[in-house]
Amino acid sequence: MNINGVEDEFYRYKMNKLECRYNLGRKRTYITNLVDVSNDIDRDIDFIKKYFNKKMSISVNWKKKENELELGGVFELIKLQEILGEMIKEYVLCISCGNPETKIKYSSSKGECIQMKCAACGNKCLIRESSDIDVFECMLKYLKSKKKQKKVSK
Repeated sequence: MNINGVEDEFYRYKMNKLECRYNLGRKRTYITNLVDVSNDIDRDIDFIKKYFNKKMSISVNWKKKENELELGGVFELIKLQEILGEMIKEYVLCISCGNPETKIKYSSSKGECIQMKCAACGNKCLIRESSDIDVFECMLKYLKSKKKQKKVSK
């Protein structure tokens, strides 16, 4: 499917649709191909995990052995794909050209924000808030801690 959700068979930026399995007894949903989707949109699994956790207000766990994301509850695939689409719109697609060739990082140069840079058009933008402030604060905190981890490992 197209990363930006447009119905254009010639659009070059493709991604896998989410694939799920369910454990109805434990009331769990498992996204089984998140590694592929993560690679397709160039965002790490922890970023996607945090987004689902905060957006849906549910427990979310990465099952390393099974390579799948466990969601606390039973959710329709279409709803999960919709939430992933919202994340892509806010944190993957370039605001200027709409391409998904972006990198994001925490920035504190002009107040705390998320900096997005597009490799396709060169546009740099600052994301200061989003439609859901709780989700934005969570993503900002995640990127900030990731930046600190990089400094410590150097």
